[in-house]
Formats: sequence, structure tokens, C-alpha cells
Amino acid sequence: MNISEITTDGKCVYLINRNIAGTTLKVIIRLAFVSLVTGVFMSMFSKGNTFYSFLGLILLLGGILTLLPLARTILWNMYGEEYLSISTKSVAQQINFGWFLLPRETFEFEQTLRLDIEILRDENGVQEGFIHFYSYDKNNQPYHLLQSKAYVQQEKYVKLVSQVNLLFEKEDMESRTIYVKLKD
Repeated sequence: MNISEITTDGKCVYLINRNIAGTTLKVIIRLAFVSLVTGVFMSMFSKGNTFYSFLGLILLLGGILTLLPLARTILWNMYGEEYLSISTKSVAQQINFGWFLLPRETFEFEQTLRLDIEILRDENGVQEGFIHFYSYDKNNQPYHLLQSKAYVQQEKYVKLVSQVNLLFEKEDMESRTIYVKLKD
């Protein structure tokens, strides 16, 4: 489950998504970490007993093979935050993995901004999904600007769209319009 906050300062609409790690992920990470630590201690203190040295090595390698390839995913699911900033001319995105922050990316658009939500999860009647940002080029051909990295609840998506619509209305931009399309 994610927590989403939507704010505005009149010039931009800000969406902050924070991940909340599930219990299963926490258990897997703890088991892998315990395996890693146990393997180190068993290898260090086995004092000539090859069985315990071998078992320690297996636990150590098992912990490493579990944690290293999944490090980015684990950090995202434990500490991940996504910052989106939407103006009438661009959308900016920055991803925070807890221990490191990726550089901010800005996606400019020409005439039109369209937001769609792709519902991917439905738990206890709460629908969540990714937000897709689209625009059109000078030949009026659509292109995909970006996709949010964290799930957003559908009701937060509707609130985001209304805030962005207000932003466009405030700028009185007739040539730039925002379209809302809810996907199932």
C-alpha cells in the first residue's frame, strides 16, 4: 500500500507517493539478512569443522544471492518515495530510494497533457495503479511522457486531475487541455 499526498502552490501541482513495505517483504529481507550474518559467524568460528564451515558458506552465499540482485527493489519497497511536479508546461519526476536519490527528470510537453490511470491492484475495494502522462506533438500525434513509479489510489488520481485542471484553468490556457480517462 502507498500513501499519496497532493498539494499545490498555484503554479504547480505536487504528488508525493510513499511506499509502505508489506509484512511478507519484511520477513524475506530479515531471513536473508539473518542468513548472511549467520553464515559469516559460522564461517569465522567453525575452527576446523568443515561441515560448519561449509554450512556457513552456503548461508553466506544464500544471503548475498538473495539481497544483492534485489537491492534496488528492496530499497524501493522499504523506503521508496516518488516526487511528481506538474505545471502547465512540464512534468518533473524524482525518485528517492531512501539511501540514494536519483536526479530529477523533467518532461516538457507542447500543447496537451493527458493523464490516464492503469488499475493494477484491487484490495478490499481500494483500486490502485500507475498514472500515465501523455502529450501530443506538433503533428497532433500522441506520445507517452512518463509513468509514475508508485501505485496511486484511484480517488487520489481523481483529486490530482481536478487540481491539474484548476491549474490549467488559472493559466487560462485554451490551447492546452487535460483529458481524464479512467481505465479498468
